[in-house]
Amino acid sequence: MNNRYIKTIWLLVSFLLFIVFFTSCQQSGTTDEKTNIQDNQIILNTLAAIQTENSSLKTEIMQMSQPSSTSNPPTSTQEKTVTATLYPSPSSTSFARSTLIIPGNSITATHPKAVDYLFIIDPEIWAIEDQSNESFQFLENKNIEDCRISITNPEVIDNPNKIFKSNEFRLQWIIEEYENYSRFERPDLSLDLIGFNIEDCGSDQKPVIQKILKRNEYLGGPTITPIPTITDRPPLSGFTCPDTLTTRLRVGDYATISTDFLWLRKEPNPENISAEIKLYPQYAPVTIRIIGGPKCISPFIYWEVEIIENGEKAEIYTGWMAESDGENYFLEFWNPGW
Repeated sequence: MNNRYIKTIWLLVSFLLFIVFFTSCQQSGTTDEKTNIQDNQIILNTLAAIQTENSSLKTEIMQMSQPSSTSNPPTSTQEKTVTATLYPSPSSTSFARSTLIIPGNSITATHPKAVDYLFIIDPEIWAIEDQSNESFQFLENKNIEDCRISITNPEVIDNPNKIFKSNEFRLQWIIEEYENYSRFERPDLSLDLIGFNIEDCGSDQKPVIQKILKRNEYLGGPTITPIPTITDRPPLSGFTCPDTLTTRLRVGDYATISTDFLWLRKEPNPENISAEIKLYPQYAPVTIRIIGGPKCISPFIYWEVEIIENGEKAEIYTGWMAESDGENYFLEFWNPGW
């Protein structure tokens, strides 16, 4: 091996050692496990290059000495904020039963958790709440403190004081009353009207509920079909009871109490006081299901029922309740999932 060849080898070694030293200086302070492994690999490859004069290995050494331009992937992602949307409102909308007149200053709002519905609101009264912390928030009254309309959070389960059905608005609702708010429920929509028991707040909330539109109605599609009333049912075949009103219930139905109070009895006998199990008020927060009957104890018609109470100390009872006498209905058909 001549002196010129040895000199070339040493120049190559010096150059490579300079690269290793320079790279090590650049990465000082970050000598983690990954850096140590990379530096060791550079040294091993350097020795291999000296021994074999492999040009491709020299190229690899140069590439490994260059800092990487690839950034690390983010360790977390930011959750997308849920917001409501405002739309311009039509001036009127025709329905099978009525024409809904919408004031000219109104706007239409929708919520991502109730995408099938549009809400007609007065912008002088209602504003979209800040939903950055609570995705179920929706409308906030500008003039009355703690007066809001929210989309119901299904994770929040309370025990209502009353449950009843309402047909006072264009849509049919099951209403649950609580201490500080009322819950308006449909099969595909549930609203919490906070402050509904406050007169001024309730009077502002009612027009919003009255003017709710289904999205397909807004776009010119068919309107909501009214639910047939229970009086449309034909008489119960094979059952008669003199001096009573016509029965409107059937086994399997759900019912609601439509009188001030109604007894649950062990047997269908109004004369037997010892058969009284429990007295329930109108709009009691219970589920009543018809499981047997009817029986005629003129002028009363009785049905066997199962009653499921709501609340932490809820009980389940079975017994008999009167549907009607000769003048009034005490139990009426309940449609909990139209």
